[in-house]
Amino acid sequence: MNSQQRRILKRMLKSAGTPEGKGSFDWGIFWSCLGVAVSIVLYYIWSRSRLSVIVSLALLFGALIYPAIQIPKVVVRLLGFKAKRVALYRGLCVSAIATGVILFGFSIWPVSSFFFVKPGVFFLDKGWAFAVVQRGPETLYHATIHLADQDAAAAVRSDPSRASELIPKTDGKFSYDELDPSHVGETSAEDGLFYWAPFNLEHEHFDFLLEHRSGVLRERLRVEKVGGNWQYAMKLTDEGKRVILIECRDAKFPEDGEFLRNLPACFPGFPNEK
Repeated sequence: MNSQQRRILKRMLKSAGTPEGKGSFDWGIFWSCLGVAVSIVLYYIWSRSRLSVIVSLALLFGALIYPAIQIPKVVVRLLGFKAKRVALYRGLCVSAIATGVILFGFSIWPVSSFFFVKPGVFFLDKGWAFAVVQRGPETLYHATIHLADQDAAAAVRSDPSRASELIPKTDGKFSYDELDPSHVGETSAEDGLFYWAPFNLEHEHFDFLLEHRSGVLRERLRVEKVGGNWQYAMKLTDEGKRVILIECRDAKFPEDGEFLRNLPACFPGFPNEK
């Protein structure tokens, strides 16, 4: 290796450089900045779900270590002193590391147990029979549901003279000592049931504050009657972790801007956010 090749090799080991080894453009800085930007964008586009957090951290980690990756001299010789090829090699190294971080993240961050409320059967005399669904491997203790019927609350605000009549219809509270996981291998178990007569039968807006000993969740449940059939939209968020656990919307649920269009259907499974 002559002196000129040594100088080129030394320059390329410090940074990716331009294809001819001249100029000031640094591919390492470029890919690092791009990785940070992509990680931030994914984090917010995916609404801070479990997957978005892990992938974003992996991209961010990979972007930060990119400039520090040193290329063995023998590899540089095989790549023919082409800086773009060296940048590609370093990018592949980062991809492998980021993949490892993602897999490791999923292994140490399993989905914890939580619970939510879903509509069951509607009775003309009692209203909705709401099912309390426990999902996950762990038992939840001291579970409390705070229900707010937003339609009844809006009626109170619009006509204060009916407050004494309507206030009992605006909210409810239901408690359970424990919610147990399924004992037959299922991911969900319906461990509770309570009744609630909606204020507006055709257009229902419920908000739930769900508390248990280990955390707090917030659920928005919307119910519409379309063509004689019930259509649901729901979003469940872990308030402590700021993570969306469930977000769904039935195909015929009216578009109102509150829920995204391309969401999985709620009925019948109310699928976990991916």
